Amino acid sequence: MIDIKDIPNFVAETDPLFSYIRKVANEFWLFYDPDIQELTYSIVPDTFYKRYCNGYFIVDRLVKYETSIEVQDTLKAFGLDHEKFWYLCLVIKDYVDGETIDTIIDKPTHREELLNFVSEIEKLKPRRWGDLYLTDGCGELTIKTSKHPYIIKDGQTLALIKIAIEEFLKRNQEQSFILDTAPVDFDNKTTLPEGYRLYLFDKYLSWFLKDLKANKSLISTKTDNNRVSIDKKLLISRMLFILGITDDEDYYDEFKEVKKEGEKRTITTKIDKLKNTLKNYKGVKVKTHNIYYW
Repeated sequence: MIDIKDIPNFVAETDPLFSYIRKVANEFWLFYDPDIQELTYSIVPDTFYKRYCNGYFIVDRLVKYETSIEVQDTLKAFGLDHEKFWYLCLVIKDYVDGETIDTIIDKPTHREELLNFVSEIEKLKPRRWGDLYLTDGCGELTIKTSKHPYIIKDGQTLALIKIAIEEFLKRNQEQSFILDTAPVDFDNKTTLPEGYRLYLFDKYLSWFLKDLKANKSLISTKTDNNRVSIDKKLLISRMLFILGITDDEDYYDEFKEVKKEGEKRTITTKIDKLKNTLKNYKGVKVKTHNIYYW
């Protein structure tokens, strides 16, 4: 395995060893450049390289990865480079850790706050009646910038504020740094349950693997002992175990022997541990601010 720290003049944005990383990073983790006010190429590859060279990674799991015949055979079947894949999995794990471990809870974006405000005024059912706006009942908007708060209770004024906000959002539908970023509270931290780490790791790596086709000539199905798995979820599941994201060996094993109560014989069953776990996280949204990759 090539250690990137030993490569002279390594450039994360162009080196072939990071080609898998760049593919995933430029799909999920684009960088907003305030100078040109646009999303541009991801800075994750370069940030990861710097973190790696500064000793943020304990690579004791590498031996487990390189000696896993099951994983290495699967990579060969899909035509994947084992070194590029290793670094891809490392950066995904690091990114996911930054989203889930002692991480900052995201506040709503400015766009979300405005939409939430509009939804609240909608509860008054504002409607046009001639030159007036009628509402069902009254709401109350309080703004406190000094000792004495400023309060708006008039339904028509609230309806006009709603219209103004809607018009502003309509003119600014495209994603923007001003509207679609959230204020950061560095004291508001949390660590999410392990399942979120499994879900996010699977999300990013599944996207990378989704279009790959296995070379059937490299697959033997004569016996389970020499069978090469082309189950992409199992590959992801095994990497979760190898990287130490989970210590549950059921994520690595494909089958297990089960003995039914009252019976002497055992039967071999497929575990599908990751698939079963992900059922509990379908459609989940992770609202945190990555503490490693800004």
